[in-house]
Amino acid sequence: MRRSARCALFLAAILSAFPLSAAKKKKKSAETKPSPTESTAITIPKEAKYVFFVSFGSDVLSLFENGSPDSIRSAVALIRKSSTEYKEDERIILNVARSIMEIVWTGERVTWDAQKISTANPYTGAIDSVKSGVYDKSTGKKDFLSTVLPSLLVVSNTALRDDFYDDAYADLKAALEKKPKSVLANYLMGMLLSKQSRYTEAISFLKKALSDSPQTFEISFALCDAYLKSKDYSAARMSADLLLDRFPQNLDVLKLCAETAFVQQDYPAAEEYVARVLQQEPENMQYILFRVKILLEKKEYIKAASLLDVYSRTDSSSRDYLLLRAKLQHYWNRNNTAALATIEDALEKYQGDKEILVFASQLASLTGGKVAGKNAGELARDILSEEPDNISALQISLSDMVKSGKWTEAYATAVRLSEILPDSVDVMFSYIDVCLALKKNEEAWSAAESLYLKNPQNDNVVQQYIKVLIALGRKSEAKTLIDGLLPTASSKMRSFLYYQTSFIVAGDDEILNALRSSLTSNPRNTDSLFRLYSFYYEKREFRKAQYYLKQVVALNPNDETYLKLNAELDTLIRK
Repeated sequence: MRRSARCALFLAAILSAFPLSAAKKKKKSAETKPSPTESTAITIPKEAKYVFFVSFGSDVLSLFENGSPDSIRSAVALIRKSSTEYKEDERIILNVARSIMEIVWTGERVTWDAQKISTANPYTGAIDSVKSGVYDKSTGKKDFLSTVLPSLLVVSNTALRDDFYDDAYADLKAALEKKPKSVLANYLMGMLLSKQSRYTEAISFLKKALSDSPQTFEISFALCDAYLKSKDYSAARMSADLLLDRFPQNLDVLKLCAETAFVQQDYPAAEEYVARVLQQEPENMQYILFRVKILLEKKEYIKAASLLDVYSRTDSSSRDYLLLRAKLQHYWNRNNTAALATIEDALEKYQGDKEILVFASQLASLTGGKVAGKNAGELARDILSEEPDNISALQISLSDMVKSGKWTEAYATAVRLSEILPDSVDVMFSYIDVCLALKKNEEAWSAAESLYLKNPQNDNVVQQYIKVLIALGRKSEAKTLIDGLLPTASSKMRSFLYYQTSFIVAGDDEILNALRSSLTSNPRNTDSLFRLYSFYYEKREFRKAQYYLKQVVALNPNDETYLKLNAELDTLIRK
């Protein structure tokens, strides 16, 4: 049979396979809806589902999507073969898996080679963007991996900006809706929230990630760090100790252990960890200063001064150096003039630094002087304007209000602090003092009695309790308690007890005897010295008054209140 005849027969056979009315139906469908019979003749899908890795079973793809080091290794093992036998989608996912390990799980070994890719695709494209420090918004987000991979930028050291956080949050949230147990997605979400200082939320996601991948270093470390920054110090310490058991020489773990021990005020442990860091990094200037910080807390001032001198040969203008130098000058040298000058230098160089501002305000409060032209209360207000819940600033502000006699404002601040720090003895002392000043006697008594019953051996609590008894006119109870304490009291406590006795006894001679006994026990008791100044000032014996006031000034050389009173006495004596 001729070739043309055969072609004609073949064409006729193809045409016979379709109903003769097909062309008519096509025309009709544009005009009217097809009948049910006609609509089921040919099934046309609404939209093809996007699945790139079509050659994988769902179990293999789920392992890759889980994203933990162990699940990635298991998935790779299931598809591993000779390089020449890989299909394109296998090459792509092997490269994706390799990049996840290198960017996210940096402590893990990668045992498979990078593959050559010939097809443009959203997966390796997203990873290339991450390596360039760019958040890829063009992946299409059709499946889990194309949705989550751009967020590898959250943990990459290539990210130079943080303006992608909102996009990353939305994509990770969508990814977790697809795969809520994905270790990779939970970890990335936890890290993103940590970078946004949303530590409580971060902990929730990191705990989910760790529950399915308990041996992964990066997750354990991130969780411990989040505990520390959320101020859950006991959980942070426990996590750090567990990490140290597994990685005893890891520098990052040792540093984390040092920080957690320090915030828990376990200074010997903190110093041990810092020493171990310095054994491996003897030139680590930051940790030399950290050791100084610990030594100051331990009151080992000579060692601290020696290390600061060593550090100053390298840098005498760093933030931490200036802050620690000011503290050493105040606490050890007792040279407040030098401390004020140093902290002013720090404020000028590091304007707005919260820690420097806090110590500057504390120093101004302790000395009664000014720093950079501002008193303690003004400095505290600068901090509170930006950080309303800064506890140190609130405490300094309260102290300044008390000193200025702003009792109503002080009461509101004291109540607020007592709610934030219900177990703080110092806060309760301030609260009691304010209550007494405002004649809120029942509140003052309730707080003082409660403190005393809980801490009957604490000298400071006992002192506050005695002050309240006397202030409320319960002098016989105060006298009985004082008489019972005097025989075994320390010199400092004895000085306080005699000072309080001066408010109980009657007659000038007995008052003077009590105050002199107080100064015999502690010649630096400012309260007793000032009370003697007040006693003689009322008697208009100005020279005697100035004798005692000058001692107060010597102990508080920058306190403007005392300086002003002394200048007034100079004028009165000259008349």
